[in-house]
Amino acid sequence: MLELRATTKTERDMFFEALREELIRLGQDSLTSLGLSWSGLVEAFETTGEIRAVVADGEVAGFKGRGIGPAIFQSLEDEFRRSATQIGIGALRSNVEAIGFYEHLGFVPSDVEAPPGFVNHQRLIPSD
Repeated sequence: MLELRATTKTERDMFFEALREELIRLGQDSLTSLGLSWSGLVEAFETTGEIRAVVADGEVAGFKGRGIGPAIFQSLEDEFRRSATQIGIGALRSNVEAIGFYEHLGFVPSDVEAPPGFVNHQRLIPSD
């Protein structure tokens, strides 16, 4: 069973630490190239969307490599179908693997302005 829920403070801290490590892995060891400070990036996450924990089989799940990505987006569609017409997601422009995955799921580039170094994608939510 898959559940999306609000994160605890510990989970949010873990998310931001994983994000920092991913930036380093992608060669983005300095957010200066993105035009952001670390605190500015955290603030953008805190104010422009939601961070949720994905719980699969009773445990907080890592996203990559578990095969649960399509189910996560389906769950979001089901949740927001009555109150929204689309789902948006952002990624580092240099994270071609994530962008390819989102496009595989039907997301297309969005004209919604993204922070420097990021790209936004969107997917329409089909009606009932």
